[in-house]
Amino acid sequence: MKRRRLSWGWTAFGLGAVLLLAALAWVTHIVNTLADQRIAAETAARHEERLRVALWRLDSSMAPRLAAEAARPFFHYLPRIPVERPYERMLDALAQNDAFVPSPLAAISDDVIVLHMMMLPGGQVVSPEISDGFDSRQSDVAVKSKRPVAPIPDPRQPLLDEVCVAIADTPMVAQIKSAIACQTMLVEESNAAIGSGLEANVPVLRDSANAFAGQSERQAQFDNDYTKRAQSSANVQQWAGPEAQKLAAAAYGSPGLSVGVFAPIWLAASGSDPVGSGEPRLCYFRQVDTPTGTAIQGFLVDWSRLATTLLAEIADVFPERCHAELVRMPPFAAGAPPGNRMATVPAALVVDVEPVVASGSVERLTLALAWGAALAAIGAGGLSLRTAQRDSERRARFAGTVTHELRTPLTTFQLYTDMLAANMVPAERREEYLRTLRDESHRLGDLVENVLAYARIEEGRHRGHPERLTTADLLARVAPPLVRRAEEAGLELRLQAPNEADAERAQTVDPECVSRILFNLVDNAAKYAGGQESQDAAPQSAAHANGRAVVNLRTERRDGRLHVVVADHGPGVPEALRARLFRPFERGQDDAAQAQRGIGLGLALSRELARAMGGDLRHEPTEGGGATFRLVLG
Repeated sequence: MKRRRLSWGWTAFGLGAVLLLAALAWVTHIVNTLADQRIAAETAARHEERLRVALWRLDSSMAPRLAAEAARPFFHYLPRIPVERPYERMLDALAQNDAFVPSPLAAISDDVIVLHMMMLPGGQVVSPEISDGFDSRQSDVAVKSKRPVAPIPDPRQPLLDEVCVAIADTPMVAQIKSAIACQTMLVEESNAAIGSGLEANVPVLRDSANAFAGQSERQAQFDNDYTKRAQSSANVQQWAGPEAQKLAAAAYGSPGLSVGVFAPIWLAASGSDPVGSGEPRLCYFRQVDTPTGTAIQGFLVDWSRLATTLLAEIADVFPERCHAELVRMPPFAAGAPPGNRMATVPAALVVDVEPVVASGSVERLTLALAWGAALAAIGAGGLSLRTAQRDSERRARFAGTVTHELRTPLTTFQLYTDMLAANMVPAERREEYLRTLRDESHRLGDLVENVLAYARIEEGRHRGHPERLTTADLLARVAPPLVRRAEEAGLELRLQAPNEADAERAQTVDPECVSRILFNLVDNAAKYAGGQESQDAAPQSAAHANGRAVVNLRTERRDGRLHVVVADHGPGVPEALRARLFRPFERGQDDAAQAQRGIGLGLALSRELARAMGGDLRHEPTEGGGATFRLVLG
C-alpha cells in the first residue's frame, strides 16, 4: 500500500510537471510568434521609412536636372537658330538667305543626357547636336557667307536614327502624347489643389483611382507620398519652363505659343512595349504648341549612368548589406499602385529588406525567467517529494527499529520480573537475573537518551554544559564507562596517555557530550570488533592482547586543537557505506550489521554533538583493517 501511494505521488507529480511544461511551451510559442511579428513589423516600418527618404532624395536629386532642361527655350532644340525671326515663327524652316547661329546645346557636354531631339510639326526629327553636317566651329563663316559648308559626319547620328525609327511608329507617338497628357494633368490637379488651399493628395491617374480602394493604410501612405513627389517635380518644371516661356511669348507678342512639362517614357527600336524588350532607352518629351503646329521635344538619357548617379545619392540611407537597384517600369501604368517607384523617372527602387534579427526583448526575458522559475519549481517539487519519501522511509525504519529494540528488553523485563515475582528463579541465579535486568535497563536508557538528544539537536533545543578542563581531567572523567563497555564486550580499551605538556593543556568542552560521543564509538567497536579472531601469527599483536581484541584511544594536538582518535581492528566500514555513514538511521546491509542491536543513530548523533561544540567527527582509512574515528575538539 505504501509503495502504491508513493507511485501515485510520483505519477501525479510527473503529470503536473508535463502539463506545466506543455502550457509554458504553448505560451512560449505564442509569445515568440507575437515577438517575431512585432520585430518583423518594426523592421518593415524601418525599411519603408528608409525607402520613403530614399525616394524623396532621388526625386529631389533629379528635379533640378529636369528643371534645367524645362527652362531651355523651345528654339534651342533647332540645329540652327534663326537670328531674325518672330518668336512664334522660330520653328519654321530656314530660308536660304536666313542668318542663323548654332544651338547652345551643341556645345554642352553632359554625362547623363547624351542627345536632344525634336519632331517638327511636319514630322521631321532633328537634333541640335547633329546639324546636318553643320559644325559649330564654322558658325561665323556660315552667318557671313550664308552658304552651306561641307558636311561633317557625327558619331551620334546612328543614335538619332534609332530614335527616329522608334518615334516614327504611330503607336509610339500616341504613347508619347499620352504620357505628356498625364504629366500635364498632374500639374493641373496640383495647381487646382493649391488654388483651393488643399493638400494635393489625389492619385496620379483618375482612371486608376478605384484600383486603390480597400488598400492598406501603409500602401495609401506610399501612394500619397508618391503623388506629392510627382506634383512637386511637376511644379518645379512648370515654373522653371512652361510658365517662364509663356511669359516670354507674351512679351514677344506671341500669346498663342505654349510649352508643356517633360514626361518620361521608355523607347525601343522596335516600337513595341519597351519594358523588358532588349535595351530600352529612357527619353523625356514635352509638347510645344505654336501657331504653325505642334512639335515634340525631348532628350535621351544614358540610363546606366543615371542609375549609378542616383544610387550614389542614397548610399548612406540603407545598411551596407541591403542591395539597392533601380528597376525600369512603364510610366503611368494604370491600375498599378505607385509603391516604391520614383516620380521623376519611370523606375522603381528595389532594396533588399534588412534581415529580421531575433534580438533580446522584454518578452523573451520574461519567458526565460518563467522557464527558469518553472524548472526550479519542478526541481524543488521533485526534491521535496524525494526528501519526503526518504523521510517517510527513514521514519518507518526508525519506528520499526525502535520497536524491535524496545521489544527485546521489555520482553526480558516482563519474563524475568514474572519469574522473580513467582519465586521461580533459584537463589543462586537471582543475582544473574538482576544483573541482566540492570544491563537491559541501562541499554534501554542509553537508547532513549540517544533518541531524545538527537531530537533536541534537530529541533535546535540542545543546550550544552561546557567546562574548562585539561586533557588529563577530561580523559579521567570519560574513561570509566568506556572501559566498562569494552570489558562487557570482551575487549581491552588501551588508553595512550598524552605527554605531560599536552595532558596539562586545557580546553573548553562539554564533558557529557564528549563522553556520549566516545561511548558510541566504543560501543560500535564492541558490536563489530568484539570476539574477532586474531589475524596475526603472534598472539600479542597490536590488535590483540591476552587473547582479547584491542580498542585504541589516543589524544593528539594539531593546530592548537585536541584530537581524540578511537581505532579498532574489526572488519571496518564497507566502501559502499562510507558515503552515508553519518546519516541517521543508516545501518549496514550485511549479515553482521543486521545481527547487531541498535537503531543506526549513534554516529549521526555523535557528529552533531561534536559540531555543536565547534568540532567535528570524521572517519579515516585504517591500515591493516578496522575502523578509525577522529574527534576534533576545541
